[in-house]
Formats: sequence, structure tokens, C-alpha cells
Amino acid sequence: MNLLTEIRDGLADVLSRVGLLPFTYSAYSKLERLSPTIIRRNSRFNAGDPRDGLPLPPPTLITLVMGTSDISWFLKSGDLAVESMIGILERNNANMSRFEKVLDFGCGCGRVIRRIHNVTGAALYGTDADLRQIEWCRRNLSAIALFSVNRSIPPLGYPSDTFDFVYAFSVFTHFPREAQLPWMRELSRVLRSGGFLLMSTDGESYLGRLSQSERSRFLNGDLVVKRTKHAYTSLCTAFHPPFFVGSQMAMGFKVVDFNPMGAKGNPHQDIYLLRKQ
Repeated sequence: MNLLTEIRDGLADVLSRVGLLPFTYSAYSKLERLSPTIIRRNSRFNAGDPRDGLPLPPPTLITLVMGTSDISWFLKSGDLAVESMIGILERNNANMSRFEKVLDFGCGCGRVIRRIHNVTGAALYGTDADLRQIEWCRRNLSAIALFSVNRSIPPLGYPSDTFDFVYAFSVFTHFPREAQLPWMRELSRVLRSGGFLLMSTDGESYLGRLSQSERSRFLNGDLVVKRTKHAYTSLCTAFHPPFFVGSQMAMGFKVVDFNPMGAKGNPHQDIYLLRKQ
């Protein structure tokens, strides 16, 4: 991470401590959406997604998912996420065509699921704790998937052993410590035996965003969570050492593959492929 990123994160920590971070982030997001550059770039997409004709989410929802309202990056990052997904599955002799039911855990406004439906015949499901995102998906993407709202704590509203594949891009990265293992157990519950879980995390490439003491904890294999008062939002960030994932989060799973910085649609994030035992 560069110096500018370290300064930005340090400022975010200060603003969080004094209770001004949500207000500041909201103001920044509004200004970003009004930037002439963003308006010009987004104007190309007034007629919807030029590739498949699916509606595009409003800038406010895209910003909640991406941290920017740039539609071109929203679409490209979804493509890259699917590319990363297919790559790690095929490298481990798994194929999307074999899956019958797939769950997008933390689907947001459909960044990935709108792309994955083009590469699989599986029945697709999306779930998220943000009602605004799910309501938009239900109105606009119901032709490709079934969407449901979940609470910030388990359980999900699906029977046990439902899914062949669950993926979670940049989801556990916003959970507080106490939610990490319960959600892993819940995803294991809804996966069938032998099913796959793919997840992305903030790993060693994000060390520049940590203080000296946080960095020491991370390098000693402990989970680090910043700004926990904003848990379950993008203002809270969790950093996962591989040791923590393998020794605690992967209980009941086999770590099939680990690709540092391999989550292309979520730049610099690590990607894990786990299999339910």
C-alpha cells in the first residue's frame, strides 16, 4: 500500500473514533457521484448494460458495494470476479457446469451474479443483509436468480445441504470477529457434503493499512478487525492471515486452494477455495 492509502486509513480511524466517519463517507460518496468525470463515464450506460441488456443499479447502490459509482468498473470487476472463480475451480478439477444450485452470499446489487448466470446452468440464489440491495435485485434481476434478505447473524433461510457451491467476495472482510466463525459454520450447513466455498479476504498485501501493533498481530496469525462499531458495512474492515483461515475458519472444510491476491475483481484480495468434508 502506498503512503496516500496509509494516510487515508489513518484519517478514517480518527474519524471513526470521534463519530464522524459515516457522515464524512456519505459526503464523499455524494461528491464522487457528482464529479464530471464520473458523470461523463456513466452517461455511456444510460440504456443499461450493453452486453446483456440487464438493468443497472443506481449509483447509490453501486457506491455501497464498490466504494465508487463508476459503472464501467462495476461491470468489469464482476467479469474479473467470475474469471477468478472459474480459474480456481478448474485448477482443482471442479467445473461450474457440474453445480445444480449456487449461492452468492453477500450479493449486494448483483455485481457478480449478473455475470455468473452466463457461465452456468445452475439455479442461482443471492442473499444480503441490505434490504435496499435485495429489493433492487428482486425488481430487476429476478429472471436470473432468487433473492432473499438475511440478518447480520445466522441462520440463512435455506435448508441444510442445499448448495453445491457458495461464493463470498469481500464479505468476511466486513464482519466483526464474533461473526466470522458462526457464518462459516452456517455456510457449511447449507452446503452439501463435498460442496465448495469460495471466499476472498484482505491478506498480507494490505499490511500497509495496519498500525504497527495490528501488523504484529496479523503476522502472528491473528485476525485484525478495524472500526468494529461500523461492523457489516464497508467502513469496517477485517484482515485475515492465512493461518487464521486455515486453523479456525476452515474447521469442517478442506483448504483446496489458496491464491494470494488472486481475487481479480477485488484487487489485491486473497482467494480461498474450500471443500466441505
